[in-house]
Amino acid sequence: MSTWNLINLHAVLSYLLILHRSHTSAELITSHELNAKFGGKTILSRTDLRLEPPPGSEGCNVRVISATNADLSSLAGRLLPSMFPCEFEEGSVYYEHYGLPHQNTASERLVVSYVSKESERITEPVTLSVTVSLADKADQIVSRNTGLSVTVFNGYSEPISGANLGFTYNRGSEDCIVSVLNGAHSWPR
Repeated sequence: MSTWNLINLHAVLSYLLILHRSHTSAELITSHELNAKFGGKTILSRTDLRLEPPPGSEGCNVRVISATNADLSSLAGRLLPSMFPCEFEEGSVYYEHYGLPHQNTASERLVVSYVSKESERITEPVTLSVTVSLADKADQIVSRNTGLSVTVFNGYSEPISGANLGFTYNRGSEDCIVSVLNGAHSWPR
C-alpha cells in the first residue's frame, strides 16, 4: 500500500472516529487551560471546563482521580471537590495551589461518567491542564520555610517556631490558619 493511500486511510478513520465520538461520548470543550493563582484558590468556570454529554443522557458526573493515591506533598495542588456534576454551579469547583515555587504546571485527571439514552454507563478520561501564574508570587504567604530535621530514627524534630516557619500577610485584614493536609499518607508525619 502506498504512502498516499495510508495517509488517506488514516484521515478517513480519524474522521469516522470523530464522527462516532460526537454521537456517543461527552465532548470536552476548553476555551483555554486553567490559569491558577500561585498559593491560592482559583474558581473553575464553565468556560474552563464545559462538558456536554449527548442528548438524552442523564446523571453526568465528574470524578477527580489525580490525587486519589498520590502523596499530597508532591502535588502542585488539587481540584476540589473530588466529585461534581458536569453542569456544576459557578463557584462550586475550584483548584487550590499549594504554593510550591518549583511546580507551575499540573494536569488534573478526571473521569466523566453518564448514562446514555440506551441505558449504558459511559466513562471517559479527561485531562484538565493547569498553569500556575508566577506573577502572583508576590502574594506568597510563606516567607520562611527552613524545614525540620530529625536526628534519630523515630525521634522528634525541633518544634515549629518563627525560626523555621514564617508567614507574611496583612494581619489587620487577613487571618492565617496553618493546618496539616488531609490525606497525607506518606512519611514523615
